[in-house]
Amino acid sequence: MTKKGFTLIELLVVISIIALLMAIMMPSLNKARNLAQRVVCKSNQKQIGMGVEMFTMDNNDWLPMADGTGIGSRTVSDLFPKFPHTTWWYKEIAPYMDYKNDPWFDGKGRPDEQNDNGDAPKVLVCPGFKGANAAVHGRKVLCYGWNWLIGAYYRRDVGDGDWWKPRKKSKLENHAVTALLGDSRTELDFDRTRFWGGEYWQIPGEYYYGKRHSDGCNYLCIDLHVEYASYDELVEDCIEEGPIRRPSPEAN
Repeated sequence: MTKKGFTLIELLVVISIIALLMAIMMPSLNKARNLAQRVVCKSNQKQIGMGVEMFTMDNNDWLPMADGTGIGSRTVSDLFPKFPHTTWWYKEIAPYMDYKNDPWFDGKGRPDEQNDNGDAPKVLVCPGFKGANAAVHGRKVLCYGWNWLIGAYYRRDVGDGDWWKPRKKSKLENHAVTALLGDSRTELDFDRTRFWGGEYWQIPGEYYYGKRHSDGCNYLCIDLHVEYASYDELVEDCIEEGPIRRPSPEAN
């Protein structure tokens, strides 16, 4: 007896069934993948938070600053007895992290975008990262930015509020609400991925909040727990000067 193979109609039916099953399963698989990426991102931020906490404990309760490179000869290093406050926030906490000797940093502690020093340390790269602007040549870059209303950079000539000053952790209120750092906008400007929150200075209407996790981002609060909010929620908080981005006035 001759063995009969599949007919064209039968093959088309099987292919259609497989395609239908894949169409049904793909949203669930994508959702599971996105959830897993958010969990790993949350773990990254918690590890970073432990580095921030150890920095704070070693430096008389002072928090890192988003950008300390502009200090120059100004006398602020006496505030930080074990680690002079002269570089970017992620380099300031490096002595407490696995990446303290990573070649990704240049001599000043800044990622060198001109030379190929490889990808950013793994804990500083969100697993949802898909790409950045052309300046970084396809490499994985810093994906987390510091809330620059909690110490942007040290300047004596700025008198508008406290956002630019070094801040002590114990002097801030709303620790369970206000963010220290969060997913930043890697696709906007490589030089600004170290910042989180606020409107992008070159593109009105765009903000320094990541969109990698279901059009939103994780952010690490002062008390070191991680929250999630949509991009739109964070933009509204920023515009309304809400408590997520803007810390309360310093306690007495």
